[in-house]
Amino acid sequence: MRTLLIACLLLLSSRAAHGQALGAPPPASLGARDVYDSFRLPPLKDSPATSAGKEAQALQVWTRARRLGVDNARSASQAWSTGEDLLRLARARAEGPAPASAHTYTGGTASGLNALLREGAITAVRVAGPVLTVDEPLSIRRSGVWLDLGEAELRPAGRHPFLLRVDKARDVTVRGGRFTAGAWGALINGGENVALLNGLYEGLTGGGMVLTGTRGAVVYGNRLTRIGGAPILVHGETTRSVVAENAILGNTGSSNWHAGVVITDRNADVASDPRSIFEPDGYWVLQQPIPMRLKPPRFNVVGFNRIATNASSGIYSDGGVQNVIVSNLIEGNSKEGLCLDNGTTASVVAMNLVQGNGKRWGKSDEDLKLDFVAGFGRLPDGTSPAKVPGISIDNAVYNLVYSNEVNRNFGGGVKMVRTAFFNVVGLNTLTDNNEGASERFHFFGVEMGSAKADAPAIELDFTASRGNIVFSNVIRGNHYAGVFFGPGSDANDVFDNAIFGAKSWAMESVSRQSNSTVNNLTNMPSRNIDAGLDPALITLSRGRFD
Repeated sequence: MRTLLIACLLLLSSRAAHGQALGAPPPASLGARDVYDSFRLPPLKDSPATSAGKEAQALQVWTRARRLGVDNARSASQAWSTGEDLLRLARARAEGPAPASAHTYTGGTASGLNALLREGAITAVRVAGPVLTVDEPLSIRRSGVWLDLGEAELRPAGRHPFLLRVDKARDVTVRGGRFTAGAWGALINGGENVALLNGLYEGLTGGGMVLTGTRGAVVYGNRLTRIGGAPILVHGETTRSVVAENAILGNTGSSNWHAGVVITDRNADVASDPRSIFEPDGYWVLQQPIPMRLKPPRFNVVGFNRIATNASSGIYSDGGVQNVIVSNLIEGNSKEGLCLDNGTTASVVAMNLVQGNGKRWGKSDEDLKLDFVAGFGRLPDGTSPAKVPGISIDNAVYNLVYSNEVNRNFGGGVKMVRTAFFNVVGLNTLTDNNEGASERFHFFGVEMGSAKADAPAIELDFTASRGNIVFSNVIRGNHYAGVFFGPGSDANDVFDNAIFGAKSWAMESVSRQSNSTVNNLTNMPSRNIDAGLDPALITLSRGRFD
């Protein structure tokens, strides 16, 4: 046996020495697929001939979707396929070699570096010093520039919205740099194929970086921590851009628009002032009806990031369209792990690990008041009893939530808060998402809700959640009920789910409503709804004896 093993090893060594390929690992992938074909899903009930389809036509999110050309269930799958190419290009950009030669900048001011960058003959620059005094914003306005900031710390001298600006330029790469004081770190305004790589953004009071109206941007390998606003803000007509492999940890802003990654379509000039999306309180944004917001971030990828222990949500999509959020680790954030809100349409949330979010830790009395939950008081541990879920869907249509691990979140697993139409929630594993249960509140694995308004809002509709598909999820452990149907939430297809270990019900509906439930496997009773086990399965499961 030993002789045979040695002979095999020698043969492999010989083949390797002669260049015979032994195989290579597959490239990292977003795992794109068409879930409708793969799992033979039933058609969505979005036709005007159905009651859900008829109601949808009056919704703001539906109106805008049609104006933007999103008119079918497969729009999310199309975005997912597009994302595969975007990720491949972004990784090649991030891992690409430095220029063969670069000019070394030994000065200590941004104005001096700006003067050098304006020289047309110089296309590649390395900063040698430990400190770069930002006496004026570091500015790149021409194309084809490669800049390595190295370990230089950018120290503001004066009030500037951004320490670094890349305005309407193409094919620009900025590596490194330590953005550790001031308002915002970096801006990509318009242009195409701009990359921000391997920088440190820490302790900024306004936010980390803004991408607005740009195409093909790459934000890769950065660390963003202890930032007072949004670490990464993807705004406006930003398209085909990639935010990947970043560490977004311990940031301190509490507004939804301070989440680790914010995708927003608010009509505002954020290149001049990122605060322009906000009302005077700096917490809630200017209300704009969804159909008026026709320049959304679209076909962007947010993947392979670690987004943890932030005082807001992990990822917040405020009206994004056909964006792909895949393979992120989203854990321990004070608010939701991930939100698809305010008109989010045909976006993909797949293969993320979403755990331990929604406890509402670290909130001041003012924070709770601004979030309309101060009246519920506090639990003995100081947190609000009004917990929030791992994944939230609100005023959103045609989104796909697929194959995520949603574990031990405090306010539920996947919650359709209200006005969630024609979304697909499938093949997720949801475990113990009732961690924040109290005398006043309890939470569910998957909820199709119809929450009332906290305050008047011209930009939202307040209807039930209708026409969704919830299939083949594994819902185990501590939930009040595995699946919940709020008032008016009907025309939903719920099938092939496995529900075990819930505290009260496998499925619960507030009343008998017209939902289709087929072959949901459970050993528990349901309330006002049936599990829908097909009697034919009992016969089939007995097997054959030939």
